[in-house]
Amino acid sequence: MSSPYGRAFELKKCCRRALMEIFDKIPYIFEGSDWWLEFGTLLGFIREGKIIDWDNDLDIGVMEESMTPEILEKIEKRSEEFGFYFTKDFPKIGFRRLYYSKTNRLYCDIWSFEKDKNNMIDATCNWTPAIHEEKFTKNKDTLIINDKTYNIPSNVDEFLNIRYGYWQNPMRQKKSYRDGRLHIPKYIKDLDIKKINDQTIFKNPPEHKY
Repeated sequence: MSSPYGRAFELKKCCRRALMEIFDKIPYIFEGSDWWLEFGTLLGFIREGKIIDWDNDLDIGVMEESMTPEILEKIEKRSEEFGFYFTKDFPKIGFRRLYYSKTNRLYCDIWSFEKDKNNMIDATCNWTPAIHEEKFTKNKDTLIINDKTYNIPSNVDEFLNIRYGYWQNPMRQKKSYRDGRLHIPKYIKDLDIKKINDQTIFKNPPEHKY
């Protein structure tokens, strides 16, 4: 498969159509699980009503406790109905993927979240972590796109303010997921992760990177 990127890391039109085919099926495929739009996908459809021009994948969050063996089997079978390929086995890195096919590797990342001892909803991924208060995804809002209903965090403006800072005006960044108050880059050498806790995360505003 040729590179999906066009100029300045923008996806080719054919690849964007493929991502939208995946996006269109998400409510059906993940029905029965506790899921919501996440990261750049959430931001793009709230701010612009589409996938961000320089984003190259999709993102949803799921509560891992909802991903029972029965639900995983249903997700896999529903994915196969459209020729998609779902990696149902839970990897150590903390996310699964829904690929357009076994040969076309465009994908949706399915990020696993769990409630921690402080009742914060914490991503299980150890290299691209994210945390948010339970209130945002316990009772979710919905977004209608092309007659499909998508789950989104409640109080989504507040959620995005915490996640990305001043998010209303786009700023092109290929690796924007490295930034954001609740999306902490543990692998940056100068970051002392031991000094970071929920309070410092919420009080220190992030740089606008997306």
